[in-house]
Amino acid sequence: MKRESLALPVPYEAPDGELETLIARIFADIFGIDRVGANDDFFDVGGDSLLAETLSMAICENTGRDFPISSLVEFGSPRRIVALLTAGSGDNAAKTPTVAQHIRPPIFSVHGRDGFMLPKPAFLLALGESQKLRMFELPGIRSGRCYERIEDIAGIYVAQLTDEYPRVPILLSGFCMGSLIALEMAAQLAEKGRPVRMLVLIEPNIPENLVINDSRRKGNSVQRPLYPRSGNWLKEQGWRFVWELLCWLVLGRRTDGCNDEDFADKRLRYLRELKFRYKFWRIRSQGRGKHRDLRLSIAARAKLSAAYRHYRPRPFNGPAAILSSLDRRPMFESPSQIWADLLPQRRVYQLTEHHREMEEAETRARTARLMQSIFDAALADT
Repeated sequence: MKRESLALPVPYEAPDGELETLIARIFADIFGIDRVGANDDFFDVGGDSLLAETLSMAICENTGRDFPISSLVEFGSPRRIVALLTAGSGDNAAKTPTVAQHIRPPIFSVHGRDGFMLPKPAFLLALGESQKLRMFELPGIRSGRCYERIEDIAGIYVAQLTDEYPRVPILLSGFCMGSLIALEMAAQLAEKGRPVRMLVLIEPNIPENLVINDSRRKGNSVQRPLYPRSGNWLKEQGWRFVWELLCWLVLGRRTDGCNDEDFADKRLRYLRELKFRYKFWRIRSQGRGKHRDLRLSIAARAKLSAAYRHYRPRPFNGPAAILSSLDRRPMFESPSQIWADLLPQRRVYQLTEHHREMEEAETRARTARLMQSIFDAALADT
């Protein structure tokens, strides 16, 4: 693909230096562009979350330096990436600036089941002026140790937060299944004497087996199957048989010395890993050429997905807001649902009519503006 066909907002500027040339070549290889300028932005050349993972892993492999996926929000061009990589090493390079450089305190954001966050430009542009986002990234998603408990993952994020921002008011947000991590973080922060000033959850979700099992809540949740959904009952039963057969062939029957709970956890993690491998295989094989070289950490995602199934969330008694679509709003407002116990001081805001509209640019912008106004109001009240 010719760079000129992209109609980029900045003129071409040749990379300067060995490292900048290397980063520009990585960009060109991943996006299939003949040349990439030093100031060409990741989003302008067609970047998305999957390509962000590939780019982050390629930079780490070719430079030997850590480059978090969410850093592409602020450091999206080869020149800015080089500036970040050469500013320090390891975690010090990825730390956010001090709060003194920003008018507002940062918003701490927890990812969903993908393990990281990469907000779209429409979301970022709708935030308040000088608003900083501190986005956490799942340990082990690119390299390193993977964790199997929500408590451990939340503990790592809490340690990062308290280390980088020891005295700022805490504004915490969580997306989808990341709401569980956000709830655990709020509990751990309260134990450390750093209560969350405001908690905002965007379309939160909780697995069926975590819903309180009493007479009021039976039948309120819909279980998500581990196998691909085809819309046809016979096909779905066929997929169920395939998943179960693969699990049995690899794991076998429960052996002596392994109790039923440990074997169930091992089986669930393996089924989750199969599901993610199938998902990414479909992405690569659907004719989407830009994702053919997709390189992802499957094990970290599988363990995170399994951890969601076993975590029992703790209530948050502080001020909280839930941003949802109209079709899910009754679930969050009903006193018979689990959210009545988890967030007794919750307030529910409607973003759009249907959940499928959450990915639209207009809805993303509306989400950012509403979230910003909620956090600003919480700071003004105190």
